[in-house]
Amino acid sequence: MRAIVSVLWNTPFLHIIFVQTLLMLTLGNSIHTQRHLFTPACFLVVGFLPVSAIVFHCLGVLPLQLCLSSLILPLFALACCAGTFTPYVGRMAWQGWLAGIVAVALYDLSRVPFILFGWSDFIPKIGAWLSNTDQPDAVIGYLWRYIGNGGGLGIAFFMILYFIGNRPHIIRTGIIFGLFVFSCLMLILLVFREAQDIMFRITPLSFAGSLTGHIVYGAALGFMARTFFRRNERNS
Repeated sequence: MRAIVSVLWNTPFLHIIFVQTLLMLTLGNSIHTQRHLFTPACFLVVGFLPVSAIVFHCLGVLPLQLCLSSLILPLFALACCAGTFTPYVGRMAWQGWLAGIVAVALYDLSRVPFILFGWSDFIPKIGAWLSNTDQPDAVIGYLWRYIGNGGGLGIAFFMILYFIGNRPHIIRTGIIFGLFVFSCLMLILLVFREAQDIMFRITPLSFAGSLTGHIVYGAALGFMARTFFRRNERNS
């Protein structure tokens, strides 16, 4: 954890935040006019970034540490600043983040039988990437998985619902979203063999476990999104 704090402190993160804040103030009027598009678009991008950062790291495009300090945190700050112009979108992002954390917890419960049968757990490796060591760290790895990957994709899903509208079959939409994420993961593992060396190899066991987990994740997201929209409709 100290390593992560050190990286953040010694990168231009704070300077980027300062510049972004000035930019938000300068463009305040235009953002206010286009806030119904700009703010959810910011949160949508930020939501997909943590899981994308894993891909960047595995493919050697950008180390995870650097992606966190130079992309994810600054863009998250930008999205939060934009959210001040649209409180409803900000609340949606917050609810999406919480929903994503709950959904990934259910995902992990569904993984347990597959892990017991031999599916290797690569999440602790993420902790090593973040601390820039060769020592896997399950605590840091799972913090990233829940706060970043799970919560981030939850934000992205809620923003997608914002753009497409409150459809009657939100749970089905959530399952489709989970299958989309699963398909992207499998495609990356199949196309880039080095990703399998770093993450996990595709076997019948890992394929079934990942597919099951992503369906559970998507269904849970859809259920919680439906609850959010229904509660919001009652209060409006």
